[in-house]
Amino acid sequence: MMLRTILALAVFAVSGCGGYSLPSATSRPVSPDDLVGEWRYCPYAPGNPKVVLKLSPESVFTQTVRVDGDTMTQSGTWALRGVDLVLSDVLTEFNGWRPAQQAWKIIDRSNAPKGFAILGGGNDPDQWVVFEANREPSNAADSR
Repeated sequence: MMLRTILALAVFAVSGCGGYSLPSATSRPVSPDDLVGEWRYCPYAPGNPKVVLKLSPESVFTQTVRVDGDTMTQSGTWALRGVDLVLSDVLTEFNGWRPAQQAWKIIDRSNAPKGFAILGGGNDPDQWVVFEANREPSNAADSR
Protein backbone atom coordinates (compact mmCIF):
# COMPACT_ATOMS: atom_id res chain seq x y z
CA MET A 1 0.00 0.00 0.00
CA MET A 2 2.79 2.45 0.84
CA LEU A 3 4.39 1.76 -2.55
CA ARG A 4 1.13 2.86 -4.20
CA THR A 5 1.13 6.06 -2.15
CA ILE A 6 4.70 6.83 -3.15
CA LEU A 7 4.02 6.19 -6.81
CA ALA A 8 0.80 8.17 -6.70
CA LEU A 9 2.73 11.14 -5.38
CA ALA A 10 5.34 10.76 -8.08
CA VAL A 11 2.63 10.84 -10.74
CA PHE A 12 -0.22 12.87 -9.34
CA ALA A 13 1.47 15.39 -7.05
CA VAL A 14 -0.82 18.34 -7.35
CA SER A 15 0.32 21.90 -6.95
CA GLY A 16 -3.25 23.14 -7.25
CA CYS A 17 -6.10 21.69 -9.26
CA GLY A 18 -7.80 23.45 -12.11
CA GLY A 19 -8.54 27.08 -12.58
CA TYR A 20 -5.07 28.48 -12.16
CA SER A 21 -2.82 29.80 -14.83
CA LEU A 22 0.46 28.01 -15.44
CA PRO A 23 3.60 30.12 -15.51
CA SER A 24 5.13 30.57 -18.94
CA ALA A 25 8.50 29.11 -19.78
CA THR A 26 11.33 31.55 -19.22
CA SER A 27 12.33 33.83 -22.07
CA ARG A 28 15.87 34.08 -20.71
CA PRO A 29 18.70 31.84 -21.90
CA VAL A 30 19.15 28.71 -19.75
CA SER A 31 22.33 26.65 -19.68
CA PRO A 32 22.84 23.15 -18.26
CA ASP A 33 24.97 24.76 -15.52
CA ASP A 34 21.86 26.64 -14.37
CA LEU A 35 20.14 23.31 -13.69
CA VAL A 36 22.92 21.20 -12.17
CA GLY A 37 22.16 20.58 -8.52
CA GLU A 38 19.35 19.45 -6.31
CA TRP A 39 15.70 20.36 -6.87
CA ARG A 40 12.78 19.41 -4.67
CA TYR A 41 9.05 19.37 -4.42
CA CYS A 42 7.53 19.00 -0.95
CA PRO A 43 3.73 19.12 -1.01
CA TYR A 44 1.81 19.57 2.21
CA ALA A 45 0.18 16.16 2.35
CA PRO A 46 -0.17 13.22 4.72
CA GLY A 47 3.01 11.19 5.11
CA ASN A 48 5.35 14.19 4.81
CA PRO A 49 6.12 13.47 1.13
CA LYS A 50 9.21 14.78 -0.61
CA VAL A 51 10.47 14.40 -4.16
CA VAL A 52 14.12 15.27 -4.81
CA LEU A 53 15.59 15.53 -8.29
CA LYS A 54 19.39 15.70 -8.53
CA LEU A 55 20.80 16.79 -11.89
CA SER A 56 24.50 16.03 -12.35
CA PRO A 57 26.93 17.81 -14.70
CA GLU A 58 27.31 14.44 -16.51
CA SER A 59 23.64 14.65 -17.62
CA VAL A 60 22.50 11.95 -15.18
CA PHE A 61 19.60 12.51 -12.80
CA THR A 62 18.52 10.73 -9.64
CA GLN A 63 14.94 11.05 -8.46
CA THR A 64 14.11 10.15 -4.88
CA VAL A 65 10.53 9.97 -3.58
CA ARG A 66 10.01 9.68 0.18
CA VAL A 67 6.68 9.20 1.97
CA ASP A 68 6.20 8.03 5.56
CA GLY A 69 9.81 6.83 5.73
CA ASP A 70 9.52 4.70 2.57
CA THR A 71 11.82 5.59 -0.32
CA MET A 72 11.91 4.91 -4.04
CA THR A 73 14.77 5.96 -6.28
CA GLN A 74 15.10 6.14 -10.05
CA SER A 75 17.98 7.26 -12.26
CA GLY A 76 18.16 8.27 -15.88
CA THR A 77 19.57 10.91 -18.17
CA TRP A 78 18.64 14.53 -18.63
CA ALA A 79 19.13 17.10 -21.37
CA LEU A 80 18.23 20.72 -21.87
CA ARG A 81 16.58 21.63 -25.18
CA GLY A 82 15.95 25.36 -25.18
CA VAL A 83 13.73 25.87 -22.13
CA ASP A 84 12.57 22.23 -22.06
CA LEU A 85 14.10 19.77 -19.61
CA VAL A 86 14.04 16.23 -21.03
CA LEU A 87 14.15 13.44 -18.44
CA SER A 88 14.50 9.80 -19.49
CA ASP A 89 13.14 7.05 -17.24
CA VAL A 90 11.60 9.37 -14.67
CA LEU A 91 9.67 7.55 -11.92
CA THR A 92 6.03 7.91 -12.91
CA GLU A 93 4.43 4.49 -13.16
CA PHE A 94 1.35 3.88 -11.02
CA ASN A 95 -0.47 0.52 -10.96
CA GLY A 96 0.91 -0.32 -14.39
CA TRP A 97 -0.14 3.02 -15.88
CA ARG A 98 2.50 5.37 -17.21
CA PRO A 99 1.78 8.78 -18.77
CA ALA A 100 2.23 8.79 -22.54
CA GLN A 101 4.42 11.85 -22.27
CA GLN A 102 5.84 14.31 -19.83
CA ALA A 103 6.72 17.93 -20.17
CA TRP A 104 9.21 19.85 -18.06
CA LYS A 105 9.78 23.57 -18.59
CA ILE A 106 12.20 25.98 -17.03
CA ILE A 107 10.31 28.92 -15.54
CA ASP A 108 11.43 32.18 -13.97
CA ARG A 109 11.54 32.28 -10.19
CA SER A 110 12.82 35.57 -8.80
CA ASN A 111 13.51 34.22 -5.31
CA ALA A 112 15.51 31.20 -6.59
CA PRO A 113 19.32 31.14 -6.38
CA LYS A 114 19.74 31.04 -10.16
CA GLY A 115 16.43 32.70 -10.98
CA PHE A 116 14.78 29.52 -12.29
CA ALA A 117 12.51 26.66 -11.20
CA ILE A 118 11.38 23.48 -12.99
CA LEU A 119 7.67 23.09 -13.81
CA GLY A 120 6.13 19.96 -15.23
CA GLY A 121 4.86 16.45 -14.94
CA GLY A 122 2.62 14.03 -16.78
CA ASN A 123 -0.11 14.55 -19.35
CA ASP A 124 -2.33 16.97 -17.39
CA PRO A 125 -0.81 20.45 -16.91
CA ASP A 126 -3.35 21.10 -14.12
CA GLN A 127 -1.36 18.59 -12.09
CA TRP A 128 2.13 19.81 -12.88
CA VAL A 129 4.38 20.61 -9.96
CA VAL A 130 7.17 23.10 -9.36
CA PHE A 131 10.58 21.86 -8.32
CA GLU A 132 12.48 24.55 -6.44
CA ALA A 133 16.26 24.67 -6.20
CA ASN A 134 17.36 23.18 -2.90
CA ARG A 135 19.20 25.84 -0.91
CA GLU A 136 20.24 23.43 1.81
CA PRO A 137 23.22 21.02 1.88
CA SER A 138 22.84 17.87 -0.23
CA ASN A 139 21.86 15.70 2.78
CA ALA A 140 18.82 17.95 3.21
CA ALA A 141 16.71 15.41 1.32
CA ASP A 142 16.66 13.45 4.56
CA SER A 143 15.22 16.28 6.60
CA ARG A 144 12.45 18.78 6.16
